[in-house]
Amino acid sequence: MNENESNRIFLAAVDEIAPNRIRSRAGKQFTKGLVRDMPRRLITEDLARMTWRHFESLAAEIALREYGGKVLLTPQSRDKGADVIVMGDSVNVLILCNLTKHDHLKSELPLREIHSARPFYERFTQVKFGKLLLVSNVKSYGRQIQETARTLGVELMDEEYIIQRVRQYEITWQDLLRRFSQPRLFPFWTRGFW
Repeated sequence: MNENESNRIFLAAVDEIAPNRIRSRAGKQFTKGLVRDMPRRLITEDLARMTWRHFESLAAEIALREYGGKVLLTPQSRDKGADVIVMGDSVNVLILCNLTKHDHLKSELPLREIHSARPFYERFTQVKFGKLLLVSNVKSYGRQIQETARTLGVELMDEEYIIQRVRQYEITWQDLLRRFSQPRLFPFWTRGFW
C-alpha cells in the first residue's frame, strides 16, 4: 500500500474526506506533513506554521466553543472587514483575524476594519452584533492600540488567549480541516453585484 492509499484509508475513517479534496480546499502548504497529524491536538508550535486560512478556522473553532450557536467564515476576499460571524446562543460576535510575524500590532487599521464591519453585517444579517473581537497572534498590544480598541468597543485577543483556548478546548487539526471544508458565507457582494 502506498502513502496515498494509506492517507485515503485514514481520512475515510476519520471524516470521509478524500485527500485531494483537502488539498484543493486548503492548498499544498496546509496538507504537507499535516495529514497524519489530523487527530492530534494543536500545540503552541503549530501557531507558527499556520496560514491565514488555518488561523481563521482556529478563531471560528474557538468562537464556536466560547459562544455556541452558528459560526460562519466570511468570504476569503472582499469580506468587508470581518473574517468570522458568530450567531451565538447569548451574543452575536464579529471577529477579525490578524496573523502577523510581529510581536506587537503596529497599526490601528484592523481595529477600524472590524469596527466598520459592524453596520454592514448588521444590515446584511438583520441582527445586532454585541461584541467585536480582534484575534491576533501578537504577544501583546501597545497602549495606543488598547486605547483605540476601548474607544471603538473592540476586544483584543492575543497569542496567550489563543493558546489558553486551544488547551482548554483541545482543538485538533481535524477540527480546523472540518471547519475549513464547510461552506463560507457567500453573500451577493462577492459575486460582482456590488
